[in-house]
Amino acid sequence: GIDIGMTPIQDQPQIFDLGYFLLTISLLHGVGIDDSDLFNFASWSISAEFWAFVALTGCFVLTRGRRQRIGFGIAAIALCIAFYLFRWWQPEAHRFDASMLLDRNLARSVMAYFVGMLAFELRRSMRQDPTDRALGWMQAFSLTAIVLVICNPPWLFMSQIWSLPIWAAVIIGLSHGRGWAVSVLGSRPMVWLGERAFGIYMCHSVVIIMVKRRVLMLSELEQTLLLLPYLLATILIGHVLYTRIEKPAAAWVKERLRRQRTDDRALSGAPTA
Repeated sequence: GIDIGMTPIQDQPQIFDLGYFLLTISLLHGVGIDDSDLFNFASWSISAEFWAFVALTGCFVLTRGRRQRIGFGIAAIALCIAFYLFRWWQPEAHRFDASMLLDRNLARSVMAYFVGMLAFELRRSMRQDPTDRALGWMQAFSLTAIVLVICNPPWLFMSQIWSLPIWAAVIIGLSHGRGWAVSVLGSRPMVWLGERAFGIYMCHSVVIIMVKRRVLMLSELEQTLLLLPYLLATILIGHVLYTRIEKPAAAWVKERLRRQRTDDRALSGAPTA
């Protein structure tokens, strides 16, 4: 009786397949090898983001100079854009069909990572910081524009592509550490929410699946009234994931690394303090 997206679980036999299981635990289930639906749709990003980070790390290992890194990043983004244009092109209609959001795959994450890297390089090359007023306008424009892109109404043709410089503007505008947006996003409630954001993201689709069958028969008004309890439940689960899994796991890794560094210094005879 459990649905995976809109497909009954009995119609998704690959979920119980050993190969599919191995792809999942090796973080390869979201890179396009197997396009099967996932019980938790959001988990595709763990896979794609991991390998995108490997690609970004490879860029810094293979390149030595700033210009080489920028060239590598531009080439990576261009390849991703070419990939999407190829997928969107409809030869029979002689036009592009980019009405849908970007599919979950590795190209989407690679493109995002290198946009962030290029934004960092551009920010570092700025010789003069903008004034507070100019920074405030930049933050207002970029954040408003990106909200419109996320909403993705049909009239925003190929918004996923031309939104790249807007994301870069968001990063650059916030990286100065000044402006009204920094004050808002740096407030305690927003920081608290931001720390739990990944857990919220990872559990939100599971909560939807749990309640979907129970709300389909309700009226639109009743479904709207259920939005607040749904959000509260999702935030609560995200909080549990953050405090019981994320923080302890991060502390464990940091402690292991600290001990390793201490042992290495002891073996080399260097001071440990």
